[in-house]
Amino acid sequence: MELPGNLVAWAITRHELLRELLGDPRVSRDFRAHWPDHDRVGHDWPLSALVFLESFLNRYGEEHRRLRRKVTPAFTPGRIRRMEDTVRERARALVADIAAAAPGREVDLRAALARPLTMWVICELFGVPEDLRERLGTVMDAVVDTTVEPEEVLAQQMELLTCLELLAEHKRAHPAEDLTGDLLLPSDGEPLPHADLIGTLLLMIGAGYETTVNLIANAVHALLAHPGTATVWSRGRWRPRRWWRSRCVWTRPPSTSRCATRSRTSISKGC
Repeated sequence: MELPGNLVAWAITRHELLRELLGDPRVSRDFRAHWPDHDRVGHDWPLSALVFLESFLNRYGEEHRRLRRKVTPAFTPGRIRRMEDTVRERARALVADIAAAAPGREVDLRAALARPLTMWVICELFGVPEDLRERLGTVMDAVVDTTVEPEEVLAQQMELLTCLELLAEHKRAHPAEDLTGDLLLPSDGEPLPHADLIGTLLLMIGAGYETTVNLIANAVHALLAHPGTATVWSRGRWRPRRWWRSRCVWTRPPSTSRCATRSRTSISKGC
């Protein structure tokens, strides 16, 4: 396939082959170490925000493991569990607003439920100040819009980076027990380099936003498209994990691509 900028790439569409390649040590996302001519595409390339992201995602080997060890302790199960009741209340309130709509009125599920719920959880986890939340939510929607022109993509990426810079600046001035605070001062006491901090915030907030918004919307659509599921559920015979995987993860995945993986050497695979 041809990417923007006339770059030729392979699109991996078979799950088995994808798993094999992602576990192959010859495959890397480290553009500095394993893409010698990466500078020829320039930072005005529409995919540059992801491909040239400064974070553990685009590091290789021990450098990847070192940076990941700094980030991983921030994502504790206990922190998520402490929010569970509040998230449920928030979701119920949004659903109640939808249910209160006049009969026959169309409701945008993404705008009324998936987006506000996801954005609220992300902002609570990362300690996003109130005056930045709407701005961040707007730009998050914009950067995943595949219908806009490359110039607009670059403009929205710059706006997103500006929002993350403002978030980091706010948290330095107002430290608190949240994910951004943990990234500013990791458990080992050695702060992340600033570029890696912004890159990690972009990675975590961006990935968490897109996948969760799509997953919520896809799950509700799947339930409405298969009304018999509700009956099975009410009788206690529903196996949610199997249904969730088949309907919402494999059939309609919340994120459809993963890019910027590069082979360190020539790899031959059967097609």
